[in-house]
Amino acid sequence: MVNWKNNKLGFLFIFVFLSVNISTLFAQEIYKTDSGTIIFNAAKTALEPIHAKNKKLKTVLRLSDGAIVGLLQIEDFIFPNSLMQEHFNENYMESDQYPTASFKAKIDDLDLKGDALFDVQGVFVIHGIEKELTIPITLMKKEGGYKLISRFKLLLQDFNIKIPSLMFYKIAEAVEVIVDVELIK
Repeated sequence: MVNWKNNKLGFLFIFVFLSVNISTLFAQEIYKTDSGTIIFNAAKTALEPIHAKNKKLKTVLRLSDGAIVGLLQIEDFIFPNSLMQEHFNENYMESDQYPTASFKAKIDDLDLKGDALFDVQGVFVIHGIEKELTIPITLMKKEGGYKLISRFKLLLQDFNIKIPSLMFYKIAEAVEVIVDVELIK
């Protein structure tokens, strides 16, 4: 006759063992951060700096299939002065209506034996507009994770972001974007 208590304990042990090992297995493949940095420069000339920094870029990289996702809150961009920040949020990005921006992609043939540069095709969602673009991403193996950097340009017209005629001589139509992220398990 089988002892029910022992079977329950055996089942519980197997369930816990498998759960811990499966979650550990998947956790080893996922690297993330909530504090990545993204900087943009929208100045047409060096005379009037129009730039901002956001240090709350959430990024996830899943090594098993090369999936990468980035998400940020528009209002988390910090400008050199509060008036620029107010205009950015209210007049250009309409952050009350479009509070987030995201990037979702898959890095094909992800092989991270060393530092690697990838041209990644993904979908940006900015200002409520989806746009498929290809951007360069460099991944570097670091102790406990990866460093991801990227530098690319986004066209404001691609995301229906209007430049008032009064500001046309100050704001560039193509905004330079720099991403710097430390991804850890």
